[in-house]
Amino acid sequence: MITMDGDKTVSATFSPGVVLSAESLSIASGGNMTISIHLAAQPEADVVVSSTKSSGNADISIAAGGTLTFTPADYDTDQQLTVAAGPLTGSAVITVLSSTGASRDIAVTTAP
Repeated sequence: MITMDGDKTVSATFSPGVVLSAESLSIASGGNMTISIHLAAQPEADVVVSSTKSSGNADISIAAGGTLTFTPADYDTDQQLTVAAGPLTGSAVITVLSSTGASRDIAVTTAP
């Protein structure tokens, strides 16, 4: 967001992006995989990153790390999101959304 104070001061506030160690996962049926998540820039306050399955196979789920909190002190320290696959094959999309509005998708496929 860019704001102007009369004709003298311009200030800009940008939300830090979400960095993923992978944007796609191929998981064996019945298995799971973990990816690392951190913020691209230091935020001014705590940022909550939530992950949800936005579409796809009902057998694909978030096993751990569905809600992660990053502080100004640890924004660049990786935290873990674990995605699990049941016995059925298929695909899904996991959406990773920060409280600042940054969003990324992870494409997940399962194989026998």
